Amino acid sequence: MTDIHVADLVPVLQKAIGGVDLPGTEDIGHIQLADLGFDSLAVLELLDAIQQTWGVALPSEAVDGTTSVAAVASLINETAQQPKVG
Repeated sequence: MTDIHVADLVPVLQKAIGGVDLPGTEDIGHIQLADLGFDSLAVLELLDAIQQTWGVALPSEAVDGTTSVAAVASLINETAQQPKVG
């Protein structure tokens, strides 16, 4: 899998939050999910959308409203590079 960047996350973020328009640039990387309107349910929707899109299962305790968009991208990349158990 190639590295995921903030701009790659924008459509997935939009899907998880119900189609709200978000800027498609790296400018949102520093913004926390809560500031984009994500509550705990939307974070769970985001985790599901990430798994459906990239096949990466992020642990639910790793992402919350205080997580920045750039941190989510980093978590996807870090998790994807870990060896699969089993």
